[in-house]
Amino acid sequence: MGRPGRPDRRRALPHLRSLASLLRSREYLSQQDAVLTHSVATGSFTSEAHTRFASAAGAQRHTWTQVESATGSQRSQDYTELNGSSQKRAVYSLQDIVIGNPGGPDTRVPVEPRSWSEATGDLDERLRAVERARMAQIVETGHAHARELLLGVLLVSVLALAVALASVVVAVTGSQRLGRRLQDLRTHTLHHARFRLPQVSARLRAGESVDVDAEAPRLRGGPRDELGQVAEAFDDAQRAAVVAAVEEAQVRAGVRNVFRNITRRTQSLVHRQLSLLDRLERTETDPQVLESLFRIDHFSTQMRRNAENLMLLSGDRPSRRGGGSVGLHEAVRAAASEIEDYARVRVLALPRVSLSGEAGSDLVRLVAELLENAASFSPPGTEVSVSGRTLEGGDCLVEVEDEGLGMTVGQLESANALLAEPPRFDLARMREDSQLGLFVVATIASRHGFVVELRASPYQGTRALVRLPERVLVTRDGSTGPMRGVGVAGPGSGGNAVAGPGSGDALPGADPVSPSP
Repeated sequence: MGRPGRPDRRRALPHLRSLASLLRSREYLSQQDAVLTHSVATGSFTSEAHTRFASAAGAQRHTWTQVESATGSQRSQDYTELNGSSQKRAVYSLQDIVIGNPGGPDTRVPVEPRSWSEATGDLDERLRAVERARMAQIVETGHAHARELLLGVLLVSVLALAVALASVVVAVTGSQRLGRRLQDLRTHTLHHARFRLPQVSARLRAGESVDVDAEAPRLRGGPRDELGQVAEAFDDAQRAAVVAAVEEAQVRAGVRNVFRNITRRTQSLVHRQLSLLDRLERTETDPQVLESLFRIDHFSTQMRRNAENLMLLSGDRPSRRGGGSVGLHEAVRAAASEIEDYARVRVLALPRVSLSGEAGSDLVRLVAELLENAASFSPPGTEVSVSGRTLEGGDCLVEVEDEGLGMTVGQLESANALLAEPPRFDLARMREDSQLGLFVVATIASRHGFVVELRASPYQGTRALVRLPERVLVTRDGSTGPMRGVGVAGPGSGGNAVAGPGSGDALPGADPVSPSP
């Protein structure tokens, strides 16, 4: 039995069984009616018909014993009334009459068809009423059980929903707290990586002192969970990065100081050596000794340029004696005199302009580096030409062109990128003399606003274009006529003489730049 006050689904089973028995009883009654109807139609109640009728009647009566009423149900009275009804007794009486007549070929139906039809019709109607009652009981029991199940499902659903909502609240609260901590860590990390550390690096490059504790603050205290350990690890990492940057800056500053001190000593010795050579050249009369002195003078001039390049790389600003303007012709000839293959340099047309003092002396070093690279990467028998012209707007363009090996497209792009924006000097990257020379060129160009660009030459070599802005130029007489056959400075000329044709074997003077008054 089910629990009190709640419908038990097992109560529907008796109703289902009784309903099935009632349906079978009606089926057997229909079979009997069919046998008698057929016999009336044929006019003979045969023994075979008798057997079928008796079998159906027996089966019907057996099904009555299987019909069970629903215990305790108000509708069970229908079955009780049916069991003792006059319709049942009338049908049973007619069945007994038919069963008692054995039948035969000439035997007629022993009961009146009309009486049989009325009795079975009344009984069938009563059976239908009981069937409807049983069906209603089954439906009611099913509805009650469905309501019970629905109520249980609703209760379970409400409980599950409450648990789910509680889980969501806990998850959302935890995720929000975790999200805030992650956002704080992300903000702190990005601020350090994108702003604080670059600012520290910039300050260190500028020579400022940096407080590690102030520049690498720790995150606010939090739980000692996995995320807290990640925050502590990041604090240690950013502090190590700042410490490493400070130490690297100290090392770089030390290297620059060493470069600067060594360069100044070397530069002082070279200047003293050049002064001594100049006095010896003026007093010496032996041609062979004088030629040797000129060669020593030339090597000393190259040493001076190398020392100035070291001074430039150390962050200092090297300067040569003299404070006036420097003519473009004299600057180009002085630059040619500072390279080993000066005899291969051919100066073509140049405008008659001068450059302000510091820009002029720096242009000498810039052109000397370009000539050095051009001579180094071209066959010994070829010339390196230098020409120039005045551009619209007042700027001046100087071209250095060789007939050498040339450069690939990738090499040109890389070199022009370095010339356009010189990076911080790195000893590990400057592995070739050409790279060192280009870095010197880029550094000098950035100081005075020169624009230097490398292009492919029509003669399979390389052409370097140097654009001098108008603000550093001082025009002498406005003439831009070509100076054909202009060579490099001759021996003992002090950088002001112009060699004519056939002077390719001439040697440069000791001090090629003498600023114009």
